[in-house]
Amino acid sequence: MGLENVHNLLIYSNLESKIKHASEFLIEGIKQNEIIILIDDEENSFKQQMEKNYRIDLKKLEKEKNAVILNSNKWYFPKDKFDSNDLLNRMHDIVKQAKDDKKTGIRIFGDKTVFFRDDHVERFFECEKILGMGFDLPITALCAYMSESIGILNPESRGRLYDFHSDIIKETSRPLKQLRRNKLEIYFDILVAIGEAGENAVQTRIQGKSNLSYDKFTKYLDEMRERKLIQRDPLTITDKGREFVNKFDSISSFLHKMGLDYIQ
Repeated sequence: MGLENVHNLLIYSNLESKIKHASEFLIEGIKQNEIIILIDDEENSFKQQMEKNYRIDLKKLEKEKNAVILNSNKWYFPKDKFDSNDLLNRMHDIVKQAKDDKKTGIRIFGDKTVFFRDDHVERFFECEKILGMGFDLPITALCAYMSESIGILNPESRGRLYDFHSDIIKETSRPLKQLRRNKLEIYFDILVAIGEAGENAVQTRIQGKSNLSYDKFTKYLDEMRERKLIQRDPLTITDKGREFVNKFDSISSFLHKMGLDYIQ
């Protein structure tokens, strides 16, 4: 049986933001003695920016076989077509190498924009499935999508995409080292999204703004209704919910001081 993986989604809007988030993510892998994999159309820009801003020499890491850095087309379409079995075999080869080199895991940043260029949208679902499979070392993956790409997906496809991931991160949200929100933070994000929407609070839009898969989103809505933070029909915030939002900073600060950051 393979080990459990961490599989997250990043939604970004520009190259500068993507490089910043990817760099922070991959540097954490270097610190943890993981093999890092960078898959992106802008791989040369990444090399330059990481060396300039973080003093990380990706070329040296490649030479030492501590990093795999490839253009998106070469990684996802090595023979001008996507082959899920071939990609899975390559992942197993990297894991085997990592085990031989006494690495603690694999950390992969992969931009999926290439799948939207030549009508390969269905193929990226196959790719996402592979990252959810069990391997002999833990895999920490951050899949990057442009906000425009997410926007062209229909609600069903967007929901399928969200369901593949443990967490969904937008470029303006919390630092990447905090890959999971605790329950109070999720409540807060949902309440803020409902409040901003006002009378136009449509459930699918609130789900997107809250960065949650459909199943998790409905689960939290049910909990919040039971705790009288919201009403479901129509979707609105109660007085108790507004009080929670207003006092969230002090509540969060208190829990942090008590060492209770990740209350479930």
